[in-house]
Amino acid sequence: MKKLLVLLMLCFYISVTAQDKVRLQNFSMAVNVESLEELEALDMDEIASIFKDMKDYEDVSFELSCEFDQDIENGTLNLTNFKVKGTMDDMDTFLDRLKKCKNVIRKLYKL
Repeated sequence: MKKLLVLLMLCFYISVTAQDKVRLQNFSMAVNVESLEELEALDMDEIASIFKDMKDYEDVSFELSCEFDQDIENGTLNLTNFKVKGTMDDMDTFLDRLKKCKNVIRKLYKL
């Protein structure tokens, strides 16, 4: 009986310590917006809280796809994709890049 108890405790200890070392590699989120109104409705603080909750992931990325019906300097801009990549170690820089990306898209919609 003692051997069984020791064996169970050993298995439990190994499983608990193994879980501490598990890190997930990538977390990615993609959003498609079709208008300036949809872009403005995109709450960056909520997106930031989602990414901050993903502490078990090493690398994170966010892709924002935008559809336009605008002529820009003799050309037509129909679809643009922006992708921001980062790591959990530098989350503040990643979130700053997300905000800059949203500002660039806002300027494109206002052209």
